[in-house]
Amino acid sequence: MRLLVSTYTYPEYLSSFYFSRSGLSERSYQSQYDELMLDRFAWSDVWHRSLNGKNGYEVQEVVVNSEHLQKKWAEEHNVSFNEASWMEDVFFAQIDMFKPDVLFVHDGTFLTPERLAYIKKMFPFIKLIIGYDGIGMNDVHKFNQCDIVISCLEDTAEYYKLNSGGKIKGYYFPLAFDASVNDLIKKPDLEKEAIPFSFIGSLIRGSGYHNKRIEDIAELALKTNIKIFSKGFNEPYEPYRYLQRQRLFNLQFKEFFEVYLIGRKLNKPVFGLEMYEVLSKSKITFNSHIDAAGKAANMRLFEATGVGACLLTDHKKNLDRFFDVDREVVTYKSISECISKVKYLLNNEKERKKIAEAGQKRTLREHSLEKRIQEFCEYINSNKH
Repeated sequence: MRLLVSTYTYPEYLSSFYFSRSGLSERSYQSQYDELMLDRFAWSDVWHRSLNGKNGYEVQEVVVNSEHLQKKWAEEHNVSFNEASWMEDVFFAQIDMFKPDVLFVHDGTFLTPERLAYIKKMFPFIKLIIGYDGIGMNDVHKFNQCDIVISCLEDTAEYYKLNSGGKIKGYYFPLAFDASVNDLIKKPDLEKEAIPFSFIGSLIRGSGYHNKRIEDIAELALKTNIKIFSKGFNEPYEPYRYLQRQRLFNLQFKEFFEVYLIGRKLNKPVFGLEMYEVLSKSKITFNSHIDAAGKAANMRLFEATGVGACLLTDHKKNLDRFFDVDREVVTYKSISECISKVKYLLNNEKERKKIAEAGQKRTLREHSLEKRIQEFCEYINSNKH
């Protein structure tokens, strides 16, 4: 079975990645690809590493919006493209050359329903299209060209089963940890390098996104020594700045103070191995799900525990499916409880360390991405898609 995995990654990450590696864009496609995947951003090439050459699978992964990478592939394969549509032109050429049986669209930013309909028409050798809804869009139209939608949100996977008239199968795919990360990051010296309390993640306002997270992070910035690494909140925070003055003029006092409190403790966003190293240096790291998530689901649960940080996460009723609460991870039901537990854990190093070590053991034993992928492939095979 030939599987093509299409990823559309953060443009901010790609810009930062290439900027920090002078001359990388001039190197061969394979050299660029290997270095990009070695940084272990998001899922990197975990499908290829887990499946390629095993049980009859041949896997190719592409980062459709990595301009340097994709244009280098086109150059090496004598593929012409229009500058205005290079992303589409190069990706379609890759489909035509690889001829996959299965197309997995990990991010639908570029591969819209219209483009997928075109792909189905132009490349009839594709027998199965898999989509991914990791934020609870619950939109049958957006995924109407997919045969399966996988989701880390159990309710969302169920939604596609029940609301597509049998056209789309929903598959619950809990997120997990790429254990190879621990072989690539240096083990921190917590006596010298420790970050007592951290938050790493996005802070984006909007329905279903991070409104509650922003509110809580602002409170933590006021009452704890949290170190914040984030994208999406990088505007000037000082009271005399134009946007801040506008908030005061419009009586948006809550937003004004959130921007100010967070901005004072904001560090640049970290991605890939740099992010994992910050997590591994964190004695405690804060986690908060997006507003749309009713159950425990996000990547930080497994990334943080996987590298050995003590995870302090919002209480979700299904969290005990993944971890032994208060023995492997710590939860909070209110931000005041969260603040109390931060102080307690930092004052009780032996207990904090015991929880962190137990959480890491559980993740490495039961929550690996390779394990999740193998289970999904068994589902595909057993259902004869």
